[in-house]
Amino acid sequence: MWPSGARAIVTLLLDAGRKAGLTRAVLLLGVLLTASLLASTAGAAPQSSAQDSPPSDADAVLLKGLSYLHQGRFAQGQLKFRSFLERHPSDPRGHLFLAFCEWWKLLQVGAETRTLAMEYHLEESVRLAHAQVTLEPENPEALTALGTAYIFLAEYRASERKFFKAASAARKGKSYLDRASRLRPDQVDSQFGLGAYNYYADKVSLLIKGLRSMLFLPGGDSELGLVQLGEVAERGRYFRTEAHLLLAVIYQGKREQRYRSSLEHLRAALALNPDSPVLLGSIGELQMRLGRYPESHAVLQRAITRCQASSDPEQEDLGRILRILLADSLDLSLHSDAALSELTAAIRGSEIRAEWRKRALAVATRAALRTGATESLQKIYEVLNVPSTEREELRRHYGDPAWLEPSLVRSLAPALAQMEGGRPDAALPLLTQLLSRRPEEPELLLHRGRLSFQQGQWDEAQVWLSKIPEAPAHTPPWILGWRWLYLGRSRWERGDLEASKDAYRRALEVEGFRGKDLARALLGPEGDDPELWPRGIFASGLQTPENPRHVSARFLEGWNTPVAIDRILAGVVGSQGQSRVAVAGEQLLQVTGSPLEVLPGIEDIADLEAASGLGHQLHQSHGPAP
Repeated sequence: MWPSGARAIVTLLLDAGRKAGLTRAVLLLGVLLTASLLASTAGAAPQSSAQDSPPSDADAVLLKGLSYLHQGRFAQGQLKFRSFLERHPSDPRGHLFLAFCEWWKLLQVGAETRTLAMEYHLEESVRLAHAQVTLEPENPEALTALGTAYIFLAEYRASERKFFKAASAARKGKSYLDRASRLRPDQVDSQFGLGAYNYYADKVSLLIKGLRSMLFLPGGDSELGLVQLGEVAERGRYFRTEAHLLLAVIYQGKREQRYRSSLEHLRAALALNPDSPVLLGSIGELQMRLGRYPESHAVLQRAITRCQASSDPEQEDLGRILRILLADSLDLSLHSDAALSELTAAIRGSEIRAEWRKRALAVATRAALRTGATESLQKIYEVLNVPSTEREELRRHYGDPAWLEPSLVRSLAPALAQMEGGRPDAALPLLTQLLSRRPEEPELLLHRGRLSFQQGQWDEAQVWLSKIPEAPAHTPPWILGWRWLYLGRSRWERGDLEASKDAYRRALEVEGFRGKDLARALLGPEGDDPELWPRGIFASGLQTPENPRHVSARFLEGWNTPVAIDRILAGVVGSQGQSRVAVAGEQLLQVTGSPLEVLPGIEDIADLEAASGLGHQLHQSHGPAP
């Protein structure tokens, strides 16, 4: 039901400019959209007509398989779906769910989109669905099955770049599903795909809409789409989690920028899947992009602990990925030594997939060059078998001498520790002494401005922040970006709303700044919410566990303590940034293939206006792209 049709058009338009870095974003889009298709077919079972009735034995098998997928246990999910197929060989749902599982596997292992298993399951689902409709042309269940099979086929054809075939299949699929929906309007889950189609078909650019009409694909209704998705999220049986995730993607996108709503849906998805490392990791990574570093650390640690307690090899592998994410967040919060420790633990054991190896090397180089931990960096390079040419490229990209001075980082440590500990009076003389020696040092000026900000001295904070040189040649992007955000928030606190928005817009213009999602949130419809500004940005918030063996069993202290994490954790699906630090021009920070990474960028795929910067922007460096 969802927009393989609309997606086929989008893919057609973007194909000329798209590089391999976006392929996995398309794959995750396929996962969410395919979920909508399966929702229709799953809801077609006669036993499922009453949403409050208990599931049949067959439904229970499907639900268990989905639960495994949500926990990152994809092989176990596949076993459940195979079991269903063995018991019900003429039911197209068996093949459709196995194809759905293939999409998730592709995301997890980063394989090629086209697989023999995928093609086989799709062909079988279409064959079985056709057989059902031939026997009962007006049977809503049969129509739903056939419509689902066609839409899933369209999804697959689009991934093969067979765009006109994809559009034709999508047109047929939506037609069958519309008929089925009219015959059986009580199937709540079937609204998922229609809701997604209606929203995105209405929100795409005018040029895409024009090409859509040329291919005879129907239009959409965004408000109706949101209502339909909300219905599934609240009352669906099979795909409540997917509905919440898709709504989270929509609300964080640049068309909506409703980050609080996105947060609520992510929390709801987590409540449906307690302690899911996939969802916890997604929340943590997205909090990272909103500058909520302490919260990010806590939720990532919880996800890591969950993986460490598992005997499932897929979850164990996921735990290593989560540690790389945690290292990134720690370094962004200026806890670079801790970041190197996490990376050292993450790279032990089996070989890391290529995309995560690049992420780990980027974080390691950035953190080590900031602190001067060259020995630790060399050990990481050796473990990951980094050749000399790649080492030189990494150092050239992250080693701008104008931005890096390990001696300054060491001298700053006591003052930052006092600030993090909530002791501004103790931090003030330390910063004053450092500034007396280096009055024009950008990082010192930033922290002096932050100190005044912490004390509610808004005018004084602006004075210090305004002294930071704006030239990128002297000031790294992370300092320039936070300079504008703190300036904007200080002005907001003083009641100068227009000036604050101007500062937030300036933050968006800083190439390589990784706090742009926070700037977008502050400029969005929820920008006046006082809870939107993160607390304790440059803080760790981690405490050492009683059992020193469990390095990942550390949680936030004080106000950040994650009691009932599904209720109080703040996490927002982030959106793509606009800096040129995109993977297309940067092989060091390529978008990864895990659901943790790709989800936030899906929403922008259906927008032609993003075609000039299609590389994923989620993992920008402190500095500009090479």
